[in-house]
Parts: sequence; C-alpha cells; structure tokens
Amino acid sequence: MVLVNQKNRTAFLEAAKGTYHDIAFGFSVSINGALYENVMMLDDLPCIFVHQSRMKTVVAVQDGGGILPGEGAKDIAALITHCETPLAVSRLDSIKQFGPEENQFFDGTSI
Repeated sequence: MVLVNQKNRTAFLEAAKGTYHDIAFGFSVSINGALYENVMMLDDLPCIFVHQSRMKTVVAVQDGGGILPGEGAKDIAALITHCETPLAVSRLDSIKQFGPEENQFFDGTSI
C-alpha cells in the first residue's frame, strides 16, 4: 500500500504517465478491516491519497483526541508500507514465569 500526500497527486500521476505501469481508478480496497473507496491502483498496488495535514513527520495529539502537526514537522511525500504491518506497539507487559510449584493448572512451567 502506498500513502501519497494529496498535494503531490498531480506530480505522482504525471510521473506515472508514459511508463509501462497499469493505472486504474475507482477501486474499493479493504486493508486491515478498513474499507477505502475510490482508490487508485498502480500495478495492483493500492495508492491512497491522504490530506497533507496528516502526512507529517511529527504530530501532537490534543486532549480531545485531535491531531495537529508537531513543532518542526516536515511533509511526507509518500509512504510505502505492507498492508499487514502492525500499527504500533503501545505497551509491553513484562513476562511472568511460573514454575511447577506455583502453577496450579499443570505440573510444568508456564509463561
């Protein structure tokens, strides 16, 4: 999947002209359970055009949940990622190990 900054849409399409790549519009694509309408496909690769305010290197999350560009944020022109890429790891729990004497379910070690 390619996320393309909306302000670079024209340049992206101009660069794709005259190549051997197959470009088609108007597709519906489901990625990680989210449905995207009117997607451009470039050789079976979904390209989603994203508003330029969301394509920043630094974001600040407001108390109400809104997102604004952070201080010193730069524009991202395009972002190529695999559709199955995890979004983020927000918290890691420490691993707990229970030996056979502590484990009540079976006679063995449990993690």
